[in-house]
Amino acid sequence: MGTSEFHMVCTRKLEEKYHIEAQHKHLIIHDYDFLDITYLPSDELEKGIEIIKPDALVFTSQHAVESVKNLNNKNIACYTIEGKTTELAVEYGFFIKGKAKDSTALADVIKNQEEKNVVHCSSRDRMDILKTQLVKSGISYHFIEVYQKTLKPQKVGYFDGVAFYSPSQVEAFLEFNQLLPETPVFCIGKTTANAVKQKGHKKVLISEKSQTESLLETVYQYFRI
Repeated sequence: MGTSEFHMVCTRKLEEKYHIEAQHKHLIIHDYDFLDITYLPSDELEKGIEIIKPDALVFTSQHAVESVKNLNNKNIACYTIEGKTTELAVEYGFFIKGKAKDSTALADVIKNQEEKNVVHCSSRDRMDILKTQLVKSGISYHFIEVYQKTLKPQKVGYFDGVAFYSPSQVEAFLEFNQLLPETPVFCIGKTTANAVKQKGHKKVLISEKSQTESLLETVYQYFRI
């Protein structure tokens, strides 16, 4: 274990256990909430299921699952992003038919299951990757807003690296902060990584799994701690 101390900004609040683990490895995590989340009543989703009669629901974020955890009809098949999103869906009693690391891979899973009609539970400022891939394959795609995101841009102090969980966090972070070319950026999923690359930053690393544990392991390996 090295003796150098590294500082990393995380654009989501982390549990204390992750801070303790990181400190043992001489990594100091400065975590911030770069987004405000408002959960919407699940009434619209209930109505949507009744009218659309989808083959499956799609959850691409843990916030979507949190918002509809009290949904009456949980027997309908669900597709989820791996990690916390899947864990919460299982915890709240949803039937998971398929899961994948990111939206692109999840679209492939849904296509392979030959679903005809799906409802994507998300926020209005979502990426259109899932929709584009499914519609291209002839799958009927419907969107129902189940939560809202508000960006919380804020200035941060010194950092050796940054961790992002979503494209929205990238937007919020870059409003008041800059990424130097040599600064490593750690992302969960290709969608978030692509959002960083589209801003012109090239030093982007993607965690093997869509979980905080995997993201931190990527950080530890990079800094060799």
